[in-house]
Amino acid sequence: MAAAVLLSKRLVDALQPGETLFDSTVKGFAVRRQMRHPVYMLKARINGRQRWITIGRHGAPWTVETARKEAQRLWGQIHSGVNIVAVREAKRNQPTMEELCERFLEEHSRQHNKPATVLGYERNNRNHIVPLLGDRTVAEITRTDIEEFKRKIRDGITSKRTKRRREGGTGGLDVRGGPGAANRTLGQLSKMFNLAEVWGWRPENSNPVRKVIRYKERKLERFRRALFNPCLMEARVGSQNGGCGQLIPDLKHLLCKHACKPSDQHGAARLGSQPCRRCTSMRWKRRRSPGCWTSSTSIGWARK
Repeated sequence: MAAAVLLSKRLVDALQPGETLFDSTVKGFAVRRQMRHPVYMLKARINGRQRWITIGRHGAPWTVETARKEAQRLWGQIHSGVNIVAVREAKRNQPTMEELCERFLEEHSRQHNKPATVLGYERNNRNHIVPLLGDRTVAEITRTDIEEFKRKIRDGITSKRTKRRREGGTGGLDVRGGPGAANRTLGQLSKMFNLAEVWGWRPENSNPVRKVIRYKERKLERFRRALFNPCLMEARVGSQNGGCGQLIPDLKHLLCKHACKPSDQHGAARLGSQPCRRCTSMRWKRRRSPGCWTSSTSIGWARK
């Protein structure tokens, strides 16, 4: 073993490729310069075998002082009987969050969810989960990590501009984040961690998303005038011109609570009978209209 010296930043920066220096204060603590960067290491004998344990590359976050403290911590674990090498190898073989995302889509979502839901999960994986947690192991994620993850999405840390089709990209909406995106991603993560317990990737009842408080979202309620749904004004039973059916006692309640959505196959209201031809032939789009609004904004669903 080379002569030990008190390691300092000046000595570390002056190292030549292939040169190694040992520290005089912590036994086995050394720094070795690879082809480009110095790397802090600990030389120790574990279970009768000599091991080189890598601490980290010189630079943030590892300086001489922080690497020396880490070497002292590792010595404490070794004297306590912990096999550090086995622990690190086991951690290296543990599944990552990126692998959990792929298995969740392949073995659960594509088999049990609608195509639109699967696309939403894929966007959440691509835009939020993998960039923020992808390289972390599934077992090490804690509630503190989820709280930080939630705040980053709310603050728009993952926001980015989507490359348009004319620019050679896939197109679609820009990623903006916000409280709504954070809540939807938390819901997906909760299901993923529940399945991770089933698959043996996490201990039972260890879901870190449990008890994480969601953000409060603004609740929107759609309203639409009867002018945009002619069949609702027809009260004749068995109408020959394709009416929806019997008289509706509370027409005001129906208009307020059952406004038409684009995904509604009936195109108007669900009346428990054969849908009206005029309802199913309607097409709707989002635009500003005086005859169609929500309780908190003027944007609603209007007839094309």
